[in-house]
Amino acid sequence: MRFEVAKGDITKFQAEAIVNAANK
Repeated sequence: MRFEVAKGDITKFQAEAIVNAANK
């Protein structure tokens, strides 16, 4: 993982977490 992409991935990661929570 790149630190530069980490900033953008945080939003992606949060979005995935929300989707995962919704699926549960």
